[in-house]
Amino acid sequence: MMVRGRLEGDLAVQRRFAGRWPEPAGPELLKVLDAAEGLARQEHRAVTAEDLRHGCNVVAAGVPSIAKMNNQGIDRAVALFRLLQAPEDLQAIMDWLHPGEAMRTSLAGWVRKLAPEAVLRAIAKNAFQTEDVDRLGPPELRWLARQVKGRRSHQSSVISHQSSAEGPF
Repeated sequence: MMVRGRLEGDLAVQRRFAGRWPEPAGPELLKVLDAAEGLARQEHRAVTAEDLRHGCNVVAAGVPSIAKMNNQGIDRAVALFRLLQAPEDLQAIMDWLHPGEAMRTSLAGWVRKLAPEAVLRAIAKNAFQTEDVDRLGPPELRWLARQVKGRRSHQSSVISHQSSAEGPF
């Protein structure tokens, strides 16, 4: 429980509470509490909400600051926040336990925003003999994204050349 940005009471209550959480949320909460205590101890003060947030970052990606994380670290931190927020959410559990699959799903969602589904299916079928973008792995999805981006930049340059050309009249 929080009071004015500080944890009320000591973390012993939080630790007992974490002991009742299901796997993997309970053990991960204990790691976050340990990391937060370590960060607060370095500055000789009580644990704050900021320490807990930084503790989540340490557990998820090994660094306390989100500014020092790469995309995978940020995805991992978000997965941990989701897991701690809803310890029985099956998708949050799966994202935490299988970070590679969570990254692949995130990448597939990003690729889907780049082009219509029909375009993605056509390119995937020509390149990988499957229209199912969800079956592609991270390297294939990155390749597909580069292809779609290349098509968009090529189409925009063709359109700009056509509009600048003088017509027959």
